[in-house]
Amino acid sequence: MVDLMALASTAVGLLGDSLLDAGKNVVSDAAKAAGGKVSEWLKGKLAGNPDAGALAKFEENPQSQGAKRRLEGALLERLEQDETLVQELGKLLAEAGDHSVNQTLEQIGIGNVGVQISGSSNEVKLGKKD
Repeated sequence: MVDLMALASTAVGLLGDSLLDAGKNVVSDAAKAAGGKVSEWLKGKLAGNPDAGALAKFEENPQSQGAKRRLEGALLERLEQDETLVQELGKLLAEAGDHSVNQTLEQIGIGNVGVQISGSSNEVKLGKKD
C-alpha cells in the first residue's frame, strides 16, 4: 500500500526546495528540474479545482508552513479520490530520483550537543541552560 501522505509531502517538499533555492545554485539542476515537473503536474491536476489556489499561495511563499500544509492537504485529498493520480505521481517522483539526505550522528560523552539539518530555510539555535 502506498503512503499517500508521504507521497504528497515528498512532492510538495521537492517543489518547495526548488522554489526556495531558485537562483541560489544550492540544489542540483536535476532537483530543480524535478521540482519544475512536479509544479507542472500539480498545475494540470489542480486546474479548475478550488484547490488550485493552494498551489498559487505556496508558489508565492514557499516558506509558509500554512501554505505548505494546505497544498499537501489538497493533494492528499485528490490522491485519496483517484488511484490513477497516485500512480502518476509515484512514477514522476521515481523518475525525479532520490533527493533525500541521509545523516548519522554519534555522540559519546556527557553534556554533548549536536545538530543535524537538511533542506533549506532552516534555523537552529543552541544555548546552554544554567
